[in-house]
Amino acid sequence: MNRFIFLIFIVSLIEPALAGGDLSNGHHHGSDNDGGKHWAVPYDASNRANPISTEAVSIERGRKLFLQKCASCHGATARGDGPAGKSLNPKPADLKKMSGTHPDGDFAWKIENGRGVMPAWKNILNQNQIWDLVNYIQSLSDSEKKNNPEHIDDHVH
Repeated sequence: MNRFIFLIFIVSLIEPALAGGDLSNGHHHGSDNDGGKHWAVPYDASNRANPISTEAVSIERGRKLFLQKCASCHGATARGDGPAGKSLNPKPADLKKMSGTHPDGDFAWKIENGRGVMPAWKNILNQNQIWDLVNYIQSLSDSEKKNNPEHIDDHVH
């Protein structure tokens, strides 16, 4: 009997993945631009510590990289409204809205690996550049979100 209960328990854990579900990090909410499928990141990757200090010099390096590599899709103000992004489906994320609501590792993994029309940057940018971008994106968070660190579910990925 114990083996049967154990088997049911194991099946209940893997069944969502077999059915196309997401077991990665517990962030389960839809968005307007991706058919309700949240771009989830593996738990361990999402919770990686940022090795680059969030000093102004890193944020400035990230800002320059963002303007060079990301603004054409995400927009100069990171609102997902860049000229190249207008024709994309799904639309680029509003990173200003997302900043301060996701762990650093979440952003780093997404930058590294990409998805769909979002390119993977891990073979183009080095790790320090990726973390500088993360620091810049996180710096976009407004003071209200910084004072209330709970996850905000009204943003689009």
